[in-house]
Amino acid sequence: TGVMASQAAKAARDQELLTVATACHAEVETNAKWFMTRIKTGAPQALVVG
Repeated sequence: TGVMASQAAKAARDQELLTVATACHAEVETNAKWFMTRIKTGAPQALVVG
């Protein structure tokens, strides 16, 4: 959705929306990386306990 918002902002030449969409996209990427790390570190433990 962040990519779509960025594309819409570029098409509409809306700099404020582009700034917000870019910041949100960066935050979502950071959160996704953190979440994937948690999955990778927790998966072996889940297999042992499960």
